Amino acid sequence: EREREREKGRKKERKKESEREKEREKRILLFTFRFEWRREGKCHCMKTDIIVRDLLFVGVVLVLKLLFVHFYLDRDDLSSPLFTKELTPSSTTTDSPSFTMSTSWYTGYIFLGPPGSGKGTQAAKLTADDDICHLSTGDMLRAAISSGSEIGKKVEPILKSGALVSDEIVVDLIDESLNSEACKNGFLLDGFPRTTTQAEKLDTMLQTKGKQITRVFDFSCSDEILTKRVCGRRLHKASGRTYHVDFHPPKEEGKDDVTGEALIQRPDDNEESLKKRLTVFHDMTSPLRTYYENAGKLSVVNAALPSSHVYAQIRAIEMFHKVLASQKKQ
Repeated sequence: EREREREKGRKKERKKESEREKEREKRILLFTFRFEWRREGKCHCMKTDIIVRDLLFVGVVLVLKLLFVHFYLDRDDLSSPLFTKELTPSSTTTDSPSFTMSTSWYTGYIFLGPPGSGKGTQAAKLTADDDICHLSTGDMLRAAISSGSEIGKKVEPILKSGALVSDEIVVDLIDESLNSEACKNGFLLDGFPRTTTQAEKLDTMLQTKGKQITRVFDFSCSDEILTKRVCGRRLHKASGRTYHVDFHPPKEEGKDDVTGEALIQRPDDNEESLKKRLTVFHDMTSPLRTYYENAGKLSVVNAALPSSHVYAQIRAIEMFHKVLASQKKQ
């Protein structure tokens, strides 16, 4: 009887924690939405009357809250229709203003962030939910070599010699990948561009295809947190399964949960190597942030938060710009 009572207590506590988590994600979504509105206003709305702009913001937030309550609060994750399906006037509440927000437009995203900031985790979620392709330069180079394509034949001797692949070849690889069926709805670039020169070449190529970068997500996280994340990573080499000594430990220390084989630490997942990588990253990407900020496409994400909260920010930013686009069309 005591055990049943304890189990009931644990269930109630888990339910309360789930409700608290939903409330935290709701606050993050709304806060990110408002922050993005203010940032967008500074970039593009300087000539707009302040009162009209604020009234418009209040109206949009009210619609957002109504939609959030209707579609999301009873969900356990972020797979609600609010984020994954087309919204039509019939799918909103009867008291709320109606508008159409479709995910059918072509999207081009860039994840900009240091090692350990969680880009890979968020990339997997975003590409799955939006049905877009994930373009990683390393994966594209390896795939080109394996396929035996003309670009692959150019790339193979360069990599074997230890030299860097030219920007032109990487842009050509991206150009080729965008023609694939996987990229028909959009793409997510991770690891490219790293310099403003590469960004300019990428923009030129996209313009020839009638496409553009929709949004650049800048994963902001302190070096102290990144050090803790990276230095605690462990890998099962055969399967690629990853663990973390603090955040996602294996059931038995130092061993893979599935096979029981020993876990390893990557050679560059140590504090000394990470400091060098972070220094290079900050030096290279500072001008790149300015480049995309001046273009009005940079959005900062607080990557120090838990994974689900980071994804809530990404979705809020994406949703904000879709609402803004629909308002501009009207």
